[in-house]
Amino acid sequence: LFCLVQASRMDDLRQKLEDQGLKDVVYMVVNQQAEQARRLHTMLAQRMSENITLYKQDEQQPDVWKTLSGQKDDFLIYDRCGRLTYHISLPYSIIGHGHVE
Repeated sequence: LFCLVQASRMDDLRQKLEDQGLKDVVYMVVNQQAEQARRLHTMLAQRMSENITLYKQDEQQPDVWKTLSGQKDDFLIYDRCGRLTYHISLPYSIIGHGHVE
């Protein structure tokens, strides 16, 4: 499952960016709202570092991805003022291929 592989690579990305001096960054993974994603949430949480927040969507609330005009597997990067600075979608959002870094 792609999301589980990506989750396991998130902390490597965080560490790489910290080593380059980007220490004041908050990382968050937003799990998809679909039933299958909710079922896999525990497995996803186990692969996540404690340095990265995993957000679980409730099926009764508005979908975060729709609200942010994004999709599953996108990277949305905000500056410290809360402005969207980058929106990276597949295939460019695959960690390890250089586009996210």
